[in-house]
Amino acid sequence: SEPLPFIPVPSRVAWLLVNNVSQTICLKGVFRTSATVSPLALTIILSVRKFLSVVVSIVLFSNPWTIQHSFATVLIFGGAFAYSQAPDVKVD
Repeated sequence: SEPLPFIPVPSRVAWLLVNNVSQTICLKGVFRTSATVSPLALTIILSVRKFLSVVVSIVLFSNPWTIQHSFATVLIFGGAFAYSQAPDVKVD
């Protein structure tokens, strides 16, 4: 790949470094979140985040929306809604 004009490294190496930095930031955020919320809440948060990643991929890269995407959307937001409606249970 061609070197970037402002950094004397191949563009693929630069993109790989950018990806690694962004993944590190994301992972730190997950660890911080896991320290403050329940495991189920964290799972719902991560599922919604992954769904939003798919939506961004569809919009930015013109990927097709399939029936599986629709089914997953119903499951993700249905689960998030069901969780939000559950009564709080106190453990003695």
